[in-house]
Amino acid sequence: MQEDSDFANRSEVKLGCSKSKSLGSPILFIMENLDEIDYLVIGHVVRDMVGGGFRPGGTATFAAVTATKLGYKAGVVTSTNDPQLLKTLQDNNISAYIAPTTSSTTFENIYRGTTRTQKITDVASPIRVEHIPEKWRKAPIVHLGPVAQELDTAISEVFPPEAFIGITPQGWLRKWDSANIVSFQPWKKASEILTRASVVIISPEDFDGNNKEFRKIVANAPFAVVTLGDNGALLYQEGKKGEHFPARPTQVADLTGAGDIFATAFFIRFFETSDYRQACKFANIVASLSIEDEGIKGIPTRDKAESFLT
Repeated sequence: MQEDSDFANRSEVKLGCSKSKSLGSPILFIMENLDEIDYLVIGHVVRDMVGGGFRPGGTATFAAVTATKLGYKAGVVTSTNDPQLLKTLQDNNISAYIAPTTSSTTFENIYRGTTRTQKITDVASPIRVEHIPEKWRKAPIVHLGPVAQELDTAISEVFPPEAFIGITPQGWLRKWDSANIVSFQPWKKASEILTRASVVIISPEDFDGNNKEFRKIVANAPFAVVTLGDNGALLYQEGKKGEHFPARPTQVADLTGAGDIFATAFFIRFFETSDYRQACKFANIVASLSIEDEGIKGIPTRDKAESFLT
């Protein structure tokens, strides 16, 4: 037990550092210095069960890989004990701080058309304020991406007022029963976090028909974007319904992660231009290209995505 306590006191973690050493569960790799980043995503990396195996997934994975493909240096604060999930980050040149845990969050996504049923079979440890490295608290873009109620709500308070904070709150809108079936629950502390949000990106499936909760979130966010799958995206500004942005027609291979990829592309383009129209159009293109292949393989580079802009 003393060894695990020592792990918990480690403060800087990265996969694949030349000076790192494998330590086993709960923290896998140690390093002395974290890289400078300009896109920080916070949330669990996930094992997405597919067939008899799994693929790396979760908002943290999809967002960090997307940010990297779009030319940003991404960092992830997460919690997992699975070296394969972290290798995915390493292979994409993504820095990671790993909060202590003895498990990895695991989902099974069951699709019927574009409708998804989820099961959650394991959950990693929570991510708290003390897990956010001081060096990363100055990242210009911060993406809060919970998937399983894992983020301390106080995390949004550690970033400077000028930080761009994008939120994909699906993990705060989830609960699960004894059969591990994921379902909707109200976002209990939304008001504490939405005051810091620059943009919130949500999907109708996050709410399971609960219009009261939906209206509460769009009313309290300066910008809210509702992703509608093959129907594109709908923008709300200060609670007022705005423009609809149609999706790019495409052939679907895998829908998993499309919302997270859209969100990341939107956050980046909106941060760069302050133009929500440009951001929506760009995000629709990036997301549509991503679903033409499985998992993270379809996420396009910036050059490829921009070649589809007209």
